[in-house]
Amino acid sequence: MLQDFPIHATASATDLDRARSWYEQKLGLVPEREDEGGVWYHFAGDTWLYLYGTPSAGTARNTIAGWTVTGI
Repeated sequence: MLQDFPIHATASATDLDRARSWYEQKLGLVPEREDEGGVWYHFAGDTWLYLYGTPSAGTARNTIAGWTVTGI
């Protein structure tokens, strides 16, 4: 069932403003959406990257991803 829904990657940063500046200035990415926790970058198709701020950024030893699922 999950293969029928888009997936997005999630990246954390201890300094969201600094990370956002790097994504925009070095990679040329422009956020398509913003919310109270972070910014969303849109790529081809339904591919997204969510960048958010947290003091514990860099401490996880796993890759984080999420699905956009409807009809649960």
